[in-house]
Amino acid sequence: MISIVIPALNEEQNLNLLLQHLKEKSANYSDLEIIVADGGSIDQSKNVCEKHKVKFLDCGKAQRASQLNVGASNCTAEIFYFLHADSFPPENFDQRIKTSIKNGSVAGCFTMKFKDSSAILSFYCWFTRFKWNIFRGGDQSLFVRRAYFEKMGGYNEGMDLLEDYEIIKRINDLGKFEVITGPIFTSSRKYKLNGEIRLQWVYFRIQMMYRMGFSQKKILAYYKKKIRE
Repeated sequence: MISIVIPALNEEQNLNLLLQHLKEKSANYSDLEIIVADGGSIDQSKNVCEKHKVKFLDCGKAQRASQLNVGASNCTAEIFYFLHADSFPPENFDQRIKTSIKNGSVAGCFTMKFKDSSAILSFYCWFTRFKWNIFRGGDQSLFVRRAYFEKMGGYNEGMDLLEDYEIIKRINDLGKFEVITGPIFTSSRKYKLNGEIRLQWVYFRIQMMYRMGFSQKKILAYYKKKIRE
Protein backbone atom coordinates (compact mmCIF):
# COMPACT_ATOMS: atom_id res chain seq x y z
CA MET A 1 0.00 0.00 0.00
CA ILE A 2 0.86 3.66 -0.32
CA SER A 3 -0.30 6.23 2.21
CA ILE A 4 -0.95 9.62 0.58
CA VAL A 5 -0.82 12.69 2.84
CA ILE A 6 -2.34 15.91 1.49
CA PRO A 7 -1.81 19.06 3.59
CA ALA A 8 -4.66 21.49 3.03
CA LEU A 9 -6.17 24.78 4.10
CA ASN A 10 -9.40 25.92 2.45
CA GLU A 11 -8.72 23.80 -0.63
CA GLU A 12 -12.30 22.60 -1.15
CA GLN A 13 -12.27 22.97 -4.93
CA ASN A 14 -8.81 21.54 -5.52
CA LEU A 15 -9.42 18.66 -3.12
CA ASN A 16 -12.55 17.62 -4.97
CA LEU A 17 -10.66 17.60 -8.28
CA LEU A 18 -7.57 15.91 -6.84
CA LEU A 19 -9.39 13.11 -5.04
CA GLN A 20 -11.31 12.27 -8.21
CA HIS A 21 -8.05 12.43 -10.17
CA LEU A 22 -6.39 9.93 -7.82
CA LYS A 23 -9.24 7.48 -8.37
CA GLU A 24 -8.98 7.79 -12.13
CA LYS A 25 -5.20 7.84 -12.56
CA SER A 26 -4.02 5.25 -10.01
CA ALA A 27 -3.14 1.75 -11.17
CA ASN A 28 -4.71 0.22 -8.07
CA TYR A 29 -6.86 2.63 -6.07
CA SER A 30 -7.70 0.00 -3.45
CA ASP A 31 -4.03 -0.01 -2.42
CA LEU A 32 -4.11 3.70 -1.56
CA GLU A 33 -4.72 5.14 1.88
CA ILE A 34 -5.53 8.85 1.54
CA ILE A 35 -5.26 11.28 4.45
CA VAL A 36 -6.05 14.99 4.24
CA ALA A 37 -4.14 16.82 6.97
CA ASP A 38 -6.15 19.99 7.43
CA GLY A 39 -4.86 23.20 8.95
CA GLY A 40 -8.20 24.63 10.09
CA SER A 41 -10.27 25.08 6.94
CA ILE A 42 -13.50 27.06 7.14
CA ASP A 43 -14.80 25.91 3.76
CA GLN A 44 -16.32 22.54 2.81
CA SER A 45 -13.06 20.58 2.76
CA LYS A 46 -14.25 18.10 5.38
CA ASN A 47 -17.45 17.40 3.46
CA VAL A 48 -15.44 16.83 0.28
CA CYS A 49 -13.32 14.24 2.10
CA GLU A 50 -16.41 12.51 3.43
CA LYS A 51 -17.86 12.44 -0.10
CA HIS A 52 -14.75 10.72 -1.41
CA LYS A 53 -14.45 8.50 1.68
CA VAL A 54 -10.96 9.58 2.66
CA LYS A 55 -9.65 10.35 6.12
CA PHE A 56 -9.85 13.98 7.27
CA LEU A 57 -7.56 15.05 10.12
CA ASP A 58 -7.93 18.35 11.94
CA CYS A 59 -4.30 19.20 12.70
CA GLY A 60 -5.13 22.19 14.88
CA LYS A 61 -2.94 24.72 13.09
CA ALA A 62 -1.97 25.78 9.59
CA GLN A 63 1.72 24.92 9.42
CA ARG A 64 2.63 22.62 6.56
CA ALA A 65 5.51 20.75 8.23
CA SER A 66 3.34 20.04 11.26
CA GLN A 67 0.38 18.98 9.11
CA LEU A 68 2.58 16.61 7.13
CA ASN A 69 3.94 15.02 10.30
CA VAL A 70 0.46 14.61 11.80
CA GLY A 71 -0.67 12.99 8.57
CA ALA A 72 2.35 10.67 8.53
CA SER A 73 1.74 9.61 12.13
CA ASN A 74 -1.66 8.31 11.02
CA CYS A 75 -0.37 6.36 8.02
CA THR A 76 -0.38 2.57 7.96
CA ALA A 77 1.55 1.82 4.72
CA GLU A 78 5.29 1.34 4.24
CA ILE A 79 5.46 4.01 1.54
CA PHE A 80 4.49 7.61 2.29
CA TYR A 81 3.51 9.96 -0.54
CA PHE A 82 3.22 13.67 0.29
CA LEU A 83 1.14 15.56 -2.24
CA HIS A 84 -0.05 19.18 -2.47
CA ALA A 85 -3.77 19.74 -3.01
CA ASP A 86 -3.17 21.57 -6.30
CA SER A 87 -0.71 19.05 -7.78
CA PHE A 88 -1.99 16.21 -9.96
CA PRO A 89 0.28 13.17 -10.43
CA PRO A 90 0.59 11.29 -13.73
CA GLU A 91 -1.26 8.16 -14.75
CA ASN A 92 -0.20 5.01 -12.87
CA PHE A 93 1.72 7.20 -10.42
CA ASP A 94 1.29 4.61 -7.66
CA GLN A 95 2.79 1.79 -9.71
CA ARG A 96 5.66 4.01 -10.77
CA ILE A 97 6.39 4.86 -7.14
CA LYS A 98 6.33 1.17 -6.16
CA THR A 99 8.69 0.33 -9.02
CA SER A 100 11.11 3.04 -7.95
CA ILE A 101 11.14 1.74 -4.37
CA LYS A 102 11.54 -1.85 -5.61
CA ASN A 103 14.56 -0.75 -7.64
CA GLY A 104 16.30 0.59 -4.55
CA SER A 105 15.16 4.18 -4.16
CA VAL A 106 14.80 5.55 -0.65
CA ALA A 107 12.61 8.38 -1.93
CA GLY A 108 11.79 10.40 -4.99
CA CYS A 109 9.49 12.78 -6.84
CA PHE A 110 8.17 13.49 -10.34
CA THR A 111 9.23 16.01 -12.92
CA MET A 112 6.79 18.91 -13.11
CA LYS A 113 4.69 20.95 -15.53
CA PHE A 114 2.33 23.83 -14.88
CA LYS A 115 -1.26 23.95 -15.94
CA ASP A 116 -1.85 26.84 -18.34
CA SER A 117 1.87 26.92 -18.95
CA SER A 118 3.74 29.63 -20.81
CA ALA A 119 7.13 29.45 -22.51
CA ILE A 120 8.76 30.88 -19.37
CA LEU A 121 7.06 28.41 -17.03
CA SER A 122 7.90 25.51 -19.36
CA PHE A 123 11.53 26.63 -19.23
CA TYR A 124 11.46 26.58 -15.41
CA CYS A 125 9.95 23.09 -15.42
CA TRP A 126 12.62 21.74 -17.76
CA PHE A 127 15.10 21.96 -14.88
CA THR A 128 13.02 19.73 -12.59
CA ARG A 129 14.44 16.66 -14.32
CA PHE A 130 17.80 17.24 -12.67
CA LYS A 131 18.63 15.88 -9.23
CA TRP A 132 20.15 19.09 -7.87
CA ASN A 133 18.42 20.23 -4.70
CA ILE A 134 18.02 23.78 -5.93
CA PHE A 135 15.38 22.53 -8.36
CA ARG A 136 13.35 20.62 -5.77
CA GLY A 137 10.07 21.75 -4.28
CA GLY A 138 6.89 20.42 -2.73
CA ASP A 139 4.89 20.90 -5.94
CA GLN A 140 6.78 17.92 -7.38
CA SER A 141 5.40 15.78 -4.53
CA LEU A 142 7.57 13.44 -2.45
CA PHE A 143 7.48 9.71 -1.85
CA VAL A 144 9.65 8.10 0.81
CA ARG A 145 9.96 4.76 2.50
CA ARG A 146 8.42 4.81 5.96
CA ALA A 147 11.53 3.48 7.71
CA TYR A 148 13.67 6.32 6.36
CA PHE A 149 11.08 9.00 7.11
CA GLU A 150 10.91 7.83 10.72
CA LYS A 151 14.69 7.51 10.96
CA MET A 152 15.03 11.18 9.95
CA GLY A 153 12.37 12.27 12.44
CA GLY A 154 10.00 13.51 9.73
CA TYR A 155 9.64 17.11 8.62
CA ASN A 156 11.35 19.85 10.58
CA GLU A 157 8.51 21.72 12.29
CA GLY A 158 10.80 24.67 12.86
CA MET A 159 10.49 25.35 9.14
CA ASP A 160 7.68 27.71 8.15
CA LEU A 161 8.97 27.66 4.55
CA LEU A 162 11.20 25.33 2.52
CA GLU A 163 10.27 22.28 4.60
CA ASP A 164 10.29 20.11 1.45
CA TYR A 165 13.66 21.43 0.35
CA GLU A 166 15.11 20.79 3.82
CA ILE A 167 13.89 17.20 4.17
CA ILE A 168 15.10 16.24 0.69
CA LYS A 169 18.59 17.44 1.64
CA ARG A 170 18.50 14.99 4.57
CA ILE A 171 17.10 12.18 2.42
CA ASN A 172 19.96 12.54 -0.07
CA ASP A 173 22.39 11.73 2.75
CA LEU A 174 20.64 8.40 3.38
CA GLY A 175 20.24 6.81 -0.04
CA LYS A 176 19.08 6.93 -3.64
CA PHE A 177 16.62 9.69 -4.60
CA GLU A 178 14.90 9.23 -7.98
CA VAL A 179 13.29 11.93 -10.10
CA ILE A 180 10.66 10.07 -12.14
CA THR A 181 9.83 11.45 -15.57
CA GLY A 182 6.17 12.34 -15.03
CA PRO A 183 5.12 14.94 -15.22
CA ILE A 184 3.04 15.97 -12.25
CA PHE A 185 0.84 18.95 -13.16
CA THR A 186 0.57 21.78 -10.68
CA SER A 187 -1.22 25.10 -10.48
CA SER A 188 0.36 28.22 -11.91
CA ARG A 189 -1.93 30.50 -9.88
CA LYS A 190 0.88 32.14 -7.86
CA TYR A 191 2.87 32.87 -11.00
CA LYS A 192 -0.14 34.42 -12.69
CA LEU A 193 -0.83 36.51 -9.61
CA ASN A 194 2.72 37.64 -8.89
CA GLY A 195 4.37 37.62 -12.32
CA GLU A 196 6.33 34.70 -13.75
CA ILE A 197 9.79 36.23 -13.62
CA ARG A 198 9.22 38.25 -10.47
CA LEU A 199 7.99 35.25 -8.46
CA GLN A 200 10.89 33.07 -9.56
CA TRP A 201 13.29 35.81 -8.44
CA VAL A 202 11.57 35.96 -5.03
CA TYR A 203 11.85 32.18 -4.69
CA PHE A 204 15.55 32.39 -5.56
CA ARG A 205 16.06 35.10 -2.93
CA ILE A 206 14.28 32.96 -0.32
CA GLN A 207 16.56 30.00 -1.06
CA MET A 208 19.61 32.23 -0.80
CA MET A 209 18.40 33.65 2.51
CA TYR A 210 18.00 30.11 3.84
CA ARG A 211 21.46 29.09 2.67
CA MET A 212 22.96 32.20 4.23
CA GLY A 213 21.46 31.32 7.60
CA PHE A 214 18.62 33.83 7.87
CA SER A 215 16.04 32.95 10.51
CA GLN A 216 12.72 31.44 9.50
CA LYS A 217 11.06 34.54 10.97
CA LYS A 218 12.92 36.85 8.60
CA ILE A 219 12.40 34.56 5.60
CA LEU A 220 8.68 34.29 6.31
CA ALA A 221 8.38 38.07 6.69
CA TYR A 222 10.07 38.54 3.31
CA TYR A 223 7.75 35.94 1.75
CA LYS A 224 4.61 37.62 3.09
CA LYS A 225 5.83 41.04 1.95
CA LYS A 226 6.68 39.96 -1.60
CA ILE A 227 4.18 37.24 -2.50
CA ARG A 228 0.44 37.55 -2.93
CA GLU A 229 -1.50 34.35 -2.24
